[in-house]
Amino acid sequence: MEYNAANLAFSPSSIALNAQNQFRIHEYTKILLIRNYSLKESAIGLSYQAENGIITNQKIAVAFAKKIQPKLACGVTINYNHFRSQNQYYQNHQIITFNAGLSYKINPKTLIGFQIENPNRSQAIVFPKENFPATIRMGMKHKLSHYISNYIDALQSSNQNLNVSMGIEMIKEQYKIRMGVNLNQIIGCGFSFKKGNILIDLWTELRYKPSKTFHAYYRSRLFGYSILCPFSIYYSIKYTALI
Repeated sequence: MEYNAANLAFSPSSIALNAQNQFRIHEYTKILLIRNYSLKESAIGLSYQAENGIITNQKIAVAFAKKIQPKLACGVTINYNHFRSQNQYYQNHQIITFNAGLSYKINPKTLIGFQIENPNRSQAIVFPKENFPATIRMGMKHKLSHYISNYIDALQSSNQNLNVSMGIEMIKEQYKIRMGVNLNQIIGCGFSFKKGNILIDLWTELRYKPSKTFHAYYRSRLFGYSILCPFSIYYSIKYTALI
């Protein structure tokens, strides 16, 4: 739902809780709660996100996905963001953004997707005028065998260079191991375990070189810390229950 709402049309009903901590600093934490309902040929998703930092963000999102054909689905997400900050540069602000995406199963082994995020470029700061970036994302998943899948994802933001991510996932019974790398000098790995209807997912990222092209909101939060610690660690814990 946070990436491509169209995928909800191919997903079972579930509820997920995701907790993230950036750089092992308590002030930079994020909690995300998602609930999706699988309907006949469609799905509805709801989410709430609370994120700390120089700017505190509370986001409520509503998504709807629909199968256009048995192998093709579309989806749209409406996001309400409420930003607060004690920094006078960032005033309290509310914005509405939306995402739209497509997901297509070429065959049982290959899935491709497309998404556009925030095409209206909602305004972040009135003076000096600053807008949140718009992004376009395309990705593909291909199943090499019953145990191995690979992924490739390309993201183009209006204020950053093209970023391409590549990864591989290995499955052994109820266990999954994932590894990946992208052009922004980030290496990631993850592990998940499934027991019945419960899925527990752990993953971490190592940022070994800071990017100077982040949006001002992220540049203040991430790049400032990276000066002191060039190896930035980011990890996440996710709990999902299939209903």
